[in-house]
Amino acid sequence: FGLWSMWSIFGEQLFEDLVDRVMQLTTSFHGMLSELPDFETLHEPECNILAFRFLPEAIRFADAAVQNDFQRAVRTRLIRSGEFYIVQTTLDGRAALRVTVMNPLTTEQDLLELINAIRVCGKAVLSAGSTAE
Repeated sequence: FGLWSMWSIFGEQLFEDLVDRVMQLTTSFHGMLSELPDFETLHEPECNILAFRFLPEAIRFADAAVQNDFQRAVRTRLIRSGEFYIVQTTLDGRAALRVTVMNPLTTEQDLLELINAIRVCGKAVLSAGSTAE
């Protein structure tokens, strides 16, 4: 009844607005990452999903296997931190981090905090001297 009640009270515009919001957030996140020299976006978002890679200077020119291991290790450390949960994917043989924006209450500040958390986790992975987590 919850969904039907919301639909009957607010109409379909509410759902349209929620979808538009998560799409806007994903596009905004893509823009943020595209401006940062230590991140690489792997596609233009067509929905609420964005795949990207964190490539700090220390790893940017490493071979593909090292970069792939690094992406996975950063994700593992991020999840273990309990701050954020993101998934991984592989695109064209490259391991990547993947965000799906689901909550329309997410803010640009939340996305900036995710970027910072990824950087912190990446620094910890590099300090540990191994990408095998």
